[in-house]
Amino acid sequence: MENLDENRKEMNFARHMKHSSLSPRSKKQSSVKLIAMLAILIILVLFMIFAGCSRNPESSQSEAVSNAKDFLNAYIRKDFNKVRSLATASLDPLVNEASKSSEQLSPKAKKLIASITADMYFDIDSSFVNEGVDTITVYYTLIKPLPGNKEVLQKLKSSNVVMIHKQGTWKVDRMN
Repeated sequence: MENLDENRKEMNFARHMKHSSLSPRSKKQSSVKLIAMLAILIILVLFMIFAGCSRNPESSQSEAVSNAKDFLNAYIRKDFNKVRSLATASLDPLVNEASKSSEQLSPKAKKLIASITADMYFDIDSSFVNEGVDTITVYYTLIKPLPGNKEVLQKLKSSNVVMIHKQGTWKVDRMN
């Protein structure tokens, strides 16, 4: 009888070991799962690295130019909320000062400025990728048609803005 109880205990122990994490088969399955998870993780990391590096420079450049033009048009039209959305924090002091100055103008002065700037627009002269594809300098000219003769254009100012790729979008980082 004692022998029977001993055999039962051994069989129960063997059964338990078969389904336990301590069994060699279970350890092998755990190792395979761990290796598979590591392989998937490595593939995802490599994909993220190469996806970031393989951003199409031409489409990035055209997006940067478009955002620069939107920024400049918002700036000249005194749409400071849009300006802030298209600029990095480095331009906050400049935007805050321009916004403050604009708020201090009389309604008559605001109307006069709005009429003067209504026909103004920015012509993008060129853009240049520098420091890799995460920084682009956009060269522009501010243009205004002559009053009374819209066919004649005045070039008022030529300058540039430096765009930087941040948080998935191109933003103005510096105005020169």
